[in-house]
Amino acid sequence: MKKFLTRIGAAVAAIAVLTSCKADSVITFADVTPTNGAPTADVTASPSPAPTESPSPSPTPSPTPTPYDGSVNPLTGLPTDETAAKLRPAAVMINNIKEALPMSGLASADLIFETLAEGGVTRLLAVFQNPANAEAVGSVRSARHYFIDLAQGLDAVYVHAGGSPQAYTELQNRKVDHMDGVTTVYDFFYRDKNRSSYAMEHRLFLNGAKLAEYLDASTKIRRTHADNYADPLTFADDGTPKVGTAIASISVTYSAYKTGVFTYDAATSTFLVSEYGKPMTDGASSKQLAVTNVVILKTNISKIAGDAYGRLNVTLTGEGEGWYACGGVYTEITWSKKSATAPFIFTYKATGEPVHFGRGVSYINIVPKTEKVVFEQGTN
Repeated sequence: MKKFLTRIGAAVAAIAVLTSCKADSVITFADVTPTNGAPTADVTASPSPAPTESPSPSPTPSPTPTPYDGSVNPLTGLPTDETAAKLRPAAVMINNIKEALPMSGLASADLIFETLAEGGVTRLLAVFQNPANAEAVGSVRSARHYFIDLAQGLDAVYVHAGGSPQAYTELQNRKVDHMDGVTTVYDFFYRDKNRSSYAMEHRLFLNGAKLAEYLDASTKIRRTHADNYADPLTFADDGTPKVGTAIASISVTYSAYKTGVFTYDAATSTFLVSEYGKPMTDGASSKQLAVTNVVILKTNISKIAGDAYGRLNVTLTGEGEGWYACGGVYTEITWSKKSATAPFIFTYKATGEPVHFGRGVSYINIVPKTEKVVFEQGTN
């Protein structure tokens, strides 16, 4: 009997050891038969109590972001400091003939205009609120009188290299603040030594930081806007037209020589720019140009009577029609410009309300009424 009790005690001790290894298990021993043939004993382990769950802590609410109410870049609507917001921008004439590519500095531009020069070729006017943000800009080309209208509409300092007879007449008659890389020596202009295989007119560039330094130090050129100047562009956090059509791309034909394509990239909410069948890349970064807003303005473009080189008149005053695209959606707009020095005013054709651009870079195409603009529909 004493040996039997000893063995039962050992069995109970073994149960205690097993249950301590996995407290949530229920282990049962039945029909335990001692080796000496003693009667069977049923031994059952008691179930462990279920653990008590601790209550989950309540999530801490995210603070409501404070809306930005500081100064913004008047050309993009993006935040900037108060001093930079009051500066007059620099508007630079940029070459766009195939033989001169790639262009440099466009990735740092805040606003880009494109329209025809003679021979079906286009030129660009790249506008920089602060040119110091662009290391190299170019190649810089000659002035045309209607590009002066675009610069003055933004109260910009006009930068060029040479010009047509009509442009020089307007520069003088209007007393335009401008800098000419052909008639005057400035330390911010330079010939790119890496372009020895290019024609001479495709080698002239400018250094943006040096241009900004010159403007800051100049006593001849007014550096800031006048007190009564009103920024012509307005912006919204979401510039997508409320009423419009979803698009995948826009093809803008200027001539048989040049068609621009703007392909919407939903991942970045921008339009990727292409021309001549390939991406329009910035020579400094090798990246494809991407813009937030695309504007197409239709107008009368004609040859100047008697001009031996086929130079053009581009009508920019008065009013006309066009399209505005942002956020993968486009809609019809109207444009107006009261005078050569006045800014463009853009309104929605359907409602007459002003267009509020999306915050970011805008690309404004000024094309002949006779050329096609094709919208490839997409989803949004």
